[in-house]
Amino acid sequence: MSKKNNSAQSGHILEAMGVSLNESLDIEKVLQSTVDQACKLIPTATRSVFHLLDESTNTLKPISLGGFIQYGEASLFMHPGEGVAGDVFLSGRLANVPDVTVDNRFTPSNNQSLLRSLLVAPVRGKERTFGTISIHSDKPHAFNPKDEEALTYFAQRASIAIENAWLYGQENRNRLWAEALAEASALMTRSLDPDIVLDTILEQVAKVTSTDGQDIMFLDGDEAVMARHHGYEGEIINLEANKQFRLPASLSTFQQVRQTGQPFVSPNIKEILDWETRPGLERIRSYVCLPLKTAGEVIGFLNVVSQRESFFDANIVLRLRIFADHASIALYNARLHEEMKEALRHETMMRNRMIQNEHLASMGRMVSLVAHALNNPLQAIVNSIFLIEMDIPAGSPIHEYLSILTSDVNRLSDLVAQLRQVYKPSVMGEKQKIGLAQVLQETLALIEPQLVAKHMVLHQDKIPDEIITTGIPPQLRQLFLNICINAIEAMESQKNGKLFIAWEMDQENHMVGVSFNDTGKGIDPRFIDKLFDPYCSTKETKIGLGLTVCDEIIQQHEGRIDVKSQLGQGSTFTVWLPLAD
Repeated sequence: MSKKNNSAQSGHILEAMGVSLNESLDIEKVLQSTVDQACKLIPTATRSVFHLLDESTNTLKPISLGGFIQYGEASLFMHPGEGVAGDVFLSGRLANVPDVTVDNRFTPSNNQSLLRSLLVAPVRGKERTFGTISIHSDKPHAFNPKDEEALTYFAQRASIAIENAWLYGQENRNRLWAEALAEASALMTRSLDPDIVLDTILEQVAKVTSTDGQDIMFLDGDEAVMARHHGYEGEIINLEANKQFRLPASLSTFQQVRQTGQPFVSPNIKEILDWETRPGLERIRSYVCLPLKTAGEVIGFLNVVSQRESFFDANIVLRLRIFADHASIALYNARLHEEMKEALRHETMMRNRMIQNEHLASMGRMVSLVAHALNNPLQAIVNSIFLIEMDIPAGSPIHEYLSILTSDVNRLSDLVAQLRQVYKPSVMGEKQKIGLAQVLQETLALIEPQLVAKHMVLHQDKIPDEIITTGIPPQLRQLFLNICINAIEAMESQKNGKLFIAWEMDQENHMVGVSFNDTGKGIDPRFIDKLFDPYCSTKETKIGLGLTVCDEIIQQHEGRIDVKSQLGQGSTFTVWLPLAD
């Protein structure tokens, strides 16, 4: 066959190979097709390798292999400038090594006998060099100038197919990113529930970046508190209450982000001097911390980690930054919504209280008039009974009937007295600083005889003397006394009832709470929300004004009363009072 015919045949082979390379836009398939076709193109080749540049680690990696390959060969991995393939990558010129044993660029391996000659061509696109295509032979001087020409032409055709596949993959990644960002934005703005927003942020970050862990932390004083974490297991966990996930806000990473308002990127976490490796985080290699901001102020951080060094290139960081900005807006909206809900709840509560106070005031005036009108006839009845008893002989059965009548009249007098006392115009009096322990002890001194008489046991936590509140001592004693009396009455049907008194602090709201827990019969859930309403009582002999008085006192002292109860288990009333400044 003539040289002309050989050249034409090679041209047809290359053309067919070029068509074959362009049949797919899957980058992995194109690369594998490249090495497979390279072995067919040059019959003297025993194997071929495509080295693709990994920009995140600046390493030429053997992505696709053809022929007989030992995958563990150290010579297959190199940086640009290292080895023959690394030199070709930087220079952009083809290299024909007749005998690798006398070429100082060649890196020896355990299987050196399998490789004697080497032909390497660069694979370059319009704006970047993708890598190199190498063909090997186990015989020296295996490749001639025709092979060089064929491989150069083949590398050019391969670069077109690879660039098309790369551009398609890049476009596809950008489309997926845009879709994910749009989906995340829609999800985050669709819900104003902070928990849902936090979950959505982490789910979408994991989806679009293929990272190994993400978390959200919020600044809380001198600490950064983890609110959500998306780890290797892929589950979102609420860790807000877990103390071990608090980190000092003074860490260098957080300080830099707070001061600059810009992301902090670490290609290798070993370079972070105050990095603390915790259980489950041993595999982390690179890290980025992005600020979450509202009104220009950093309120927290979006932390993202990877098991690969130098994973976070400029493109990924840019995307994460856009995502963090969207997340900041969503979190701000969610928090604003929560604040508006709380403000509306407070306004509704105050409006209802004003209506109730107006209702009580008008009812109080009416009750005072009725009580005043009843008081004189009752006194007349009492006097008449006294005079009648004086005229009836001793031992007459009539005395028994008069005793019953006197008892009922006295009960009516007590009820009238209660009404007049409850609905007296309320006088605030002068507030003063007073030790909480002192007020409570004065109250307990009044109920201890009842507890002893009814075989009940008191368990009390000692309140430090330095716990000081501001209030009117008589009113606070009345408040505690009413709650204790209710607890005693709730345990009357029991043997050996127990009353537990404890205290706790609410530093955030600058308040102290005193809880009264009884082992009584509990409160029907239907009455819980009505306990402080006038005339709400489950006791036949009571008119249901004791807790109404408690509610009025606690409102005057700018506190609150929390109630928890379970039928058959008992009740707990917790009185919250502001601490003195």
